[in-house]
Amino acid sequence: MKQFFLSILLFLSLIFITSCSTKLDVNAEYKDITVVYGLLNQNDSIHYIKINKAFIGDDNAYYMAADPKLSNYNPADLDVYMEEWRNGQYITSFSFDTTSIFNKESGVFYYPNQYVWRAIRKINPNNSNYNDAYEYKLFILNKTNGKIISTSTQLIEKFSINAPIGFTIGFATNKDALWKTAVNGRRYEMIFRLHYTEKDALGILTQHSADVNFGYQKSADLVGGKDMQATYGQSFFTMLASKIPVNSNVTRVCGKVDLIVLVGGDELSTYIDVNAPTGSPVFDRPDYTNINNGIGIFSCRYDNSIENLRSYNLDGRSKDSIIYGRYTKNLSFVPAF
Repeated sequence: MKQFFLSILLFLSLIFITSCSTKLDVNAEYKDITVVYGLLNQNDSIHYIKINKAFIGDDNAYYMAADPKLSNYNPADLDVYMEEWRNGQYITSFSFDTTSIFNKESGVFYYPNQYVWRAIRKINPNNSNYNDAYEYKLFILNKTNGKIISTSTQLIEKFSINAPIGFTIGFATNKDALWKTAVNGRRYEMIFRLHYTEKDALGILTQHSADVNFGYQKSADLVGGKDMQATYGQSFFTMLASKIPVNSNVTRVCGKVDLIVLVGGDELSTYIDVNAPTGSPVFDRPDYTNINNGIGIFSCRYDNSIENLRSYNLDGRSKDSIIYGRYTKNLSFVPAF
């Protein structure tokens, strides 16, 4: 009887609540919110910044996301520039112009054509000293309303890789890659890139590569010079099997293996952690942004593939494992053409 009574009360409460209003407007008054994404790398001579605006409307959200007019600013309305500072002293500034890209992958938002802001400019690293660093300050002036969006980042200095050494590498047993942390580097991902040549039924040769990621680690600080290591070994073969498609119409021959360490700045590392899948049924996440008067992320990145690339020959045991091993034997690798 008590349960029935509570059910009646709930039913009456719902009637009362729904009778108060027959119309619910979920769209609040529009507010200009600028969304900014950018990563600086001193090895790049061209730097890109993605700038959009949040949108609101009565239509289906998927339809609106596919309409570039709703999330794009008029380029003439924005003045985008960057200032270079060192030890608190202004050095110089340079402007960004818009350019089109034509290869954005498919998704919820419009594709494949988009435009971004671009600057062709060489930027400076940190001179291997955490306290003697260049800082890059990004400013976006919205000329229609006078709003200024700003953010800044320092750069990641190059670092040294101490192991593996020599000219040959193998994955039959577990070993450790060793390196020193970089100034301003927080997140480190170790990747082995296998290069291979593919020959089709017509005898045409093409070059390919497959990346095997051995996970990430985080540095305890940003000052650089600390020892860091990551283990690699037999899991290389199982992961490689998931990276290269099975194709009985080709034959393949292994080439060199590159060791690539990707480094992300502190803000980028935090942004990735906050937005990583949790497996929790709770969908609310804490918001993280380092954009003043806007939202998004602006940080730095670096990898050793340009200035300090480590490239190795694959040892005989590992080649045999790729050609004849149970995980990769169906990938059509052969000893030689």
